[in-house]
Parts: sequence; C-alpha cells; structure tokens
Amino acid sequence: MLLALDTSTDVISVALHDGALVRRQRRVQASRNHAELLNGEISELLRQCGVGIDQLTRIVVGTGPGGFTGLRVGITTGRTLALALGITCDGVLTLDAMARAALDAELVSGDFVVALDARRREVFWASYSNGRRVSVPAAINPQRLLDDHQSDLVVVGNIAASYPIFESVIDAVPSAAAIATIASAHDGVFEVMPATPVYVRTPDATEPVARVK
Repeated sequence: MLLALDTSTDVISVALHDGALVRRQRRVQASRNHAELLNGEISELLRQCGVGIDQLTRIVVGTGPGGFTGLRVGITTGRTLALALGITCDGVLTLDAMARAALDAELVSGDFVVALDARRREVFWASYSNGRRVSVPAAINPQRLLDDHQSDLVVVGNIAASYPIFESVIDAVPSAAAIATIASAHDGVFEVMPATPVYVRTPDATEPVARVK
C-alpha cells in the first residue's frame, strides 16, 4: 500500500494506492494548520480503507513548490513515518501531479501551464506540452507570465480568484491521488524524485541575524 500526501498549499491532500488503483483520497482545508491536521487525516484515510499503518509499503510526498511551512510539515511527516516503518519515502513535484490529474480527466491537451498562488504577487508555475513538463518550476509575476505566453494561455491551478487577468483557468488544487498515480506508473513521463522540498524563492520568514556590537 502506497500512502501519498501533499501539503504545499492551504489544502491538505492524502491518498492511498493499492498498486493497481487509488483506493481513496481525502482533502481538507488547512489554512496554516497543517501540523495539527495532517496526522488525523492520514489516520482517518487508513481507517476508511480498512488498512493498518503497518501495511504501508511506500510513502510519496508532494515536493512543491508551495508554502514553506506546509511543505516542511508534509515532507517531515512522510520521512518520519517512513523511517519508523522501515519503508521508502519518495517525492513528486506538486505541479506535475496537478498536470497529471488534469490530463487524466481530459481537461487539457497540447500546451498549458500549471500555476499555484504563491502570494507576494507571484505564482509558482511550470509549462507543459504534449503531456510532459517543458520548463523548470519557478516563481513569476502573473502579468509577466501572461505577457510571455500566447493570449489563449490555458492555466490549471488555484489562481483565478486572485488574478482575474487570466481568461482560461481550470480551477484545481494539488492531488495526492495523482502523486500516487505518478509514483506507481513507472512510465518515465513524470519524475519521481527524492523527498526534499523544491523551493524556488527565499522564505517569507528568515532567521534573525545577530547584530554586531
């Protein structure tokens, strides 16, 4: 049994994959309460599926980009649980998982962009063409993203309300089910990577610097 989870945004997503298909996915609005909610969501998912925690054979986490605090909570939880169970913990880029979900649902084809609200008047984004990612994840000003692409740009993500300048937005949030699907596919279309956070800009909060007297 593969446990997948994503905490890169204000939505926590957890899913269970049995090697053939996704058994169940749960999503909950977390705001900034990832640490308080994640373990309970995992426990409830396992209970609903009738699976004991000792039946897990692999954990896969969304690696971002996304909120710094949320990413740390999810990846640390995944790593810690995997270590305790003696199983592997891998990562999948959150943007790739969103692209996979949109492609599987036949919501997109050809060229499109996946974008997440990064606050600070930026979005986290990557570009996709013919079912594959063709750019590295980055943070960018939304207007520049629009200016750099054609007028009929199709966006998959959660930016419609914050940035109405985009005319064609398919509303979406990160999907642990799609993370599990990518990790189980072994088809090389989307990369499975180490379970380390993908940060594309400096943290909102930094450690204080000691003042020199």
